[in-house]
Amino acid sequence: MSKTLEKEVVKLPFIDTIKQSFLYFFENLGLFVKLASLGIVVVLFDMFSDFPTLCAMRGIECPQSWQQSVSTLLLLLVSVSAIIMYCRNIIFKSTSMSWPSFVKALLLYALFSVFLVILIVIPSIAVMFLYGMIIPGAGTHNLIENVLLFVPLLIAIGVAPIFLIFPAIAVEDKSFGIRQVFALAKGNHNRIFWGQFLMMVPCAIVILILNSLYKIIGVDNYLINEFFIIVVIAFSLADSCLKASYYAYIYKFFKKNQE
Repeated sequence: MSKTLEKEVVKLPFIDTIKQSFLYFFENLGLFVKLASLGIVVVLFDMFSDFPTLCAMRGIECPQSWQQSVSTLLLLLVSVSAIIMYCRNIIFKSTSMSWPSFVKALLLYALFSVFLVILIVIPSIAVMFLYGMIIPGAGTHNLIENVLLFVPLLIAIGVAPIFLIFPAIAVEDKSFGIRQVFALAKGNHNRIFWGQFLMMVPCAIVILILNSLYKIIGVDNYLINEFFIIVVIAFSLADSCLKASYYAYIYKFFKKNQE
């Protein structure tokens, strides 16, 4: 009984996990380069379709086009593929995987990503709607805007254990279901969420800087567009690999405590 309780309240070593995750990325840059090469698919598509990925960086309103939709889809597929391979390499020391297993993992990852977004968005909208019904004049005092900022954040922290399902999908571990991860990660919601947030910060800052530089330099030069699309995609995939590193290490920690 006492051992069960001890497992339920076990705390993720936050600082050590963040440190391990960053160190793994920088000590295994060869793996990142190997996985980032998948981004050439997005680069080539953008180069032959007027760089739709850079549309938002141009500071203009981007009309939704099939090129932009395809570019976004390709980048998402490449990013998820990189996360799956990265997680497997950390946990299994190998990226090898059969095609059927890979496609299944890709689809499951997408499914749970959509599920996670729904869990955050729908309750946030519902709370805002009810808030607006109860306090009709809330918008005039910027109260709705404040709710918009904090409600999704609180919900995201509440459902943070679902992040553990992503590495489990990558390694085909069926024991990490929704109920199981919430039980395993009890008391670690904040640690899991803010750890993932910290892993995103470095690349987010770099991409913001690139965004500003792109607008300063100009967008009429094909070579400049080509250079920026390569750099932006490289850092987007670096962000995916950093998150994957964190996912893999928190998975290993809670997997150990599951056994």
